[in-house]
Amino acid sequence: SALLREASADRRLFDFVDATFALISSGGNMPNLPIAYLIGMMSFIGIEPDSRLYRPGMFFDFSGGTFTPEPPMSGRWLERDESHIAAQLLRMNYRNMAKFRFNREQRASLIDRLLDYYTIHFTPMLSLRTLPVLHQLFD
Repeated sequence: SALLREASADRRLFDFVDATFALISSGGNMPNLPIAYLIGMMSFIGIEPDSRLYRPGMFFDFSGGTFTPEPPMSGRWLERDESHIAAQLLRMNYRNMAKFRFNREQRASLIDRLLDYYTIHFTPMLSLRTLPVLHQLFD
């Protein structure tokens, strides 16, 4: 992938990708898998926000990948209530993803927002057809 250029092997990344394929191969109903995948992959490509910095009432700045007390100048942010949800969502992983409950519309919206975040940090992704694929795989 253009986003993952490592000079040496990364065991954590291998384990993450291996766990992803194992979950997909299991054939179980895992509607939150694409969300957990996109959140998990953030740490490997260097765009993982630090949800520990979140405090109630903060805004999430898409460009900086940070929580801020005031709306950022970037023009791309989540409102306070959405930022609260984002801080909780950033804790999702494969072990706890079943505990998060979303309907189909909410899940599609979350995937869209996550891909927006990726696109801000990696403009070449604008041409990817990721979203339709994710929607078809997990709908």
